[in-house]
Order: sequence, then structure tokens, then C-alpha cells
Amino acid sequence: LGCGDRGTADTEFLLNAGPTRLVALADLFQDKLDQARTHFDAIAKSKGQSRVNKRQMFRGPQAFQEMANSKEVDAVVLTTPPFFHPQHLDALVTAGKHVYCEKPVAVDMYGINRVLDCGRRAQGRLSLEVGFQLRNAPPYVAQRQQILAGALGTIASGEGYYFSGYLK
Repeated sequence: LGCGDRGTADTEFLLNAGPTRLVALADLFQDKLDQARTHFDAIAKSKGQSRVNKRQMFRGPQAFQEMANSKEVDAVVLTTPPFFHPQHLDALVTAGKHVYCEKPVAVDMYGINRVLDCGRRAQGRLSLEVGFQLRNAPPYVAQRQQILAGALGTIASGEGYYFSGYLK
């Protein structure tokens, strides 16, 4: 759900990580949907899997609801813009879908409270994950440990930026 660069990268990673099959695509825009279908159909062909069925391609403002209603979909990679996350996550959890949601999960307190409610409703029956795994990557953990140990002295203020794609 969300076929831009982030959604395509997250979904491709998931497809390459294990026995996963892509059965549906959803996006607000037709061009993003078409690009994603072309990309993922090539991956499916290389794995001997079927293409995404046209009936499982959802476009427009209600695409998230169509995906939530799809009996073919078990789990969703949610990479729409953050201000949509609470609404989309709510529909997916209500429909009984497992969800990997990119960060941030919301942009205001109303949205955060809605996401927390989704978490409570999903507890014990659905898997919900948020895209914070980079924080646990060994180089970042080691860097944090060095900072906490005083390797940089007393820190009065700090900012961090991440400007990188995947290294190939």
C-alpha cells in the first residue's frame, strides 16, 4: 500500500528475504501503480510466481480500503505518506491484516492515539511492525555506546542526518 520508492524498496526486500508472494498493489496514482506492477512482475517471473492480478490492483483515495477488504491479502507493507498512516492502519487492523508500517506512524497526537488504539486491538492476534530496524544496526548501536561512555565528551546539543541509499 504505497508504490513509491520506499514502498517498492521495502516490498522488494521482503520478497527477497523469504517465501513471500506479492498478490496486490495499491496507490493513489496510476503511474506509480503501473511502475510497481512492471517491477514486481519481473521479480515474480524470476521466482516462477504469477503476476499481480489486475483485480488486485487498487487505485485512488479508497485503494487502502479495497486492499483491506481483499481476501487475497494476509499482510500489508504500509508506505503511504505519514499523515495517512493512522487511517490506513485502522482499516487494515480492523480487516485482520498483519502490517509493516514505515515511520513515522502519525504526524499529530490524534493520529498517534489512533495508532496506539490499533496496537491494542491487534495485540495477541496480529503482527504490527514499525520501520525502526536501522536503530538496531550494529554500527549505530556501537556509536551510541561510545557516546554514552563519554567518547565525545560532554554533549550540549546534537543533530543527526541520514543521507544515503543502499550500498551495492
